[in-house]
Amino acid sequence: MGSRFFNAVLLVCFVGSIALAQPERAVIGTVLDETGAVLPGVTVELITDAGAEATLTDDGGSYRFDGVGQSRATVLFR
Repeated sequence: MGSRFFNAVLLVCFVGSIALAQPERAVIGTVLDETGAVLPGVTVELITDAGAEATLTDDGGSYRFDGVGQSRATVLFR
């Protein structure tokens, strides 16, 4: 009986951890002007169902948002 109870608890914990684990993604890009030159210092805003966050492009015009969920995302450049 004790072994069955332990196995049932273990199964519930395992299934629960799978249900909570949702894959995350990264949103990565480079901001360029009309001539193809990189644009450092541009504010990039990422808007998802979970909220909004912002970053600045680096010296190479690149930006990165890690840990983005699987919902629809909008990226704005200012």
